[in-house]
Amino acid sequence: MGPAAAIGLVGYFRGMNAAFSGRAQLRNEGPARDPHASDILRGYLGAYATALLEFDQAGAWAEIIESETDKDLSNIKLNGRAIDANTAKRSARIVAESIMKTKLVSLENYSLDEIQNWRNEDESVAAHLRTLLQTTGSLTDEHRSGFYAAHVVAAAITEGLSREADLQVIFNRMISLLKLMHDTNPAWGPLFVQHPGDISRHLLYHPASPNLISI
Repeated sequence: MGPAAAIGLVGYFRGMNAAFSGRAQLRNEGPARDPHASDILRGYLGAYATALLEFDQAGAWAEIIESETDKDLSNIKLNGRAIDANTAKRSARIVAESIMKTKLVSLENYSLDEIQNWRNEDESVAAHLRTLLQTTGSLTDEHRSGFYAAHVVAAAITEGLSREADLQVIFNRMISLLKLMHDTNPAWGPLFVQHPGDISRHLLYHPASPNLISI
C-alpha cells in the first residue's frame, strides 16, 4: 500500500487512543508486557520504511510521515527506561532497513522489498482511483480489474487525507469497488485457483439454438 500504510497507521493509533483515553495522540510508552513497539516508534518505522520504497515521491512522503509522528513526540519510555528521541529514531531506521533489505533463506535468498514494493506505476494507479472514489456514479466492468485491493485501499486513505474530503462517500465507494472486485475474482469460485495472479473471469453468453426450442 505504499506510504498509505504508514500514514494510515498513525491515524489508526490516534483514533484508537482517542476512543480509549480521549487523547488522539501516539503513545510514547512501550510497557514490557506489550509485544508490540510503542506507537511513536511504529510511526518512525513507517516513515523510514517508506523512504526505502522505489517510487519517486518516497523521500517526500517519508518526511511527511516523520513530521506527523514528531507532533506526538514527548518522552519515550520503553520497558520503564527513558530513550532519547535521536536514539529511538536511529533504532527505527536500522530496523526498517533490516526488515526490508535483509535477504532471507526462507524467502529463497530474496529480501522483502524485492518481493513487494511500491513503484511509480502503483502510485499512478492509486492516483487514478482517488478520482473514482470521489464520485457516486455506477461502477462498470472496467472497474473490476487492472489493479489490486491494495491500490484501492491506498487511494481511499490518501484521498481521505485531502482537504474537505467526504469520508463517508470515500469509504462507501471503496467498499463497493472492493465488493465488485471480489465478486469477479476467480480465486473465490466457482473453480478453486491456488495461485490466482492477475487472471480475471470473463463471462460469455451463448444464445440457445432455435432447433432446441419447443413450441
